[in-house]
Amino acid sequence: MRLTGCNLRCSYCDTQYAYEEGGLMEVNHIFEQIAPHQCRLVEITGGEPLAQDHTPTLIESLLDDGYEVLLETNGSMDISGATHTGINQRNQQYAVVLSVLD
Repeated sequence: MRLTGCNLRCSYCDTQYAYEEGGLMEVNHIFEQIAPHQCRLVEITGGEPLAQDHTPTLIESLLDDGYEVLLETNGSMDISGATHTGINQRNQQYAVVLSVLD
């Protein structure tokens, strides 16, 4: 799933259309769009997905619904809001851990 918006303008960017194209979607509409694909793995990318205030909420909602979630970030924004542990609605323990690869 590609989110719109990015705080950088890298000369080598292969997704410049993600700078500003796109539209607002409610979480329930996102679920309606991904359900037909019958895949329980969702990768959230951009632009820069952490530029969206509600990305941590989206991640938590996907985890609560049993999806495995990957987050691709350019690493320039604070990840503390997207890093947490908890118990989802299915009573499963989960951890959201973001790390930098060297």
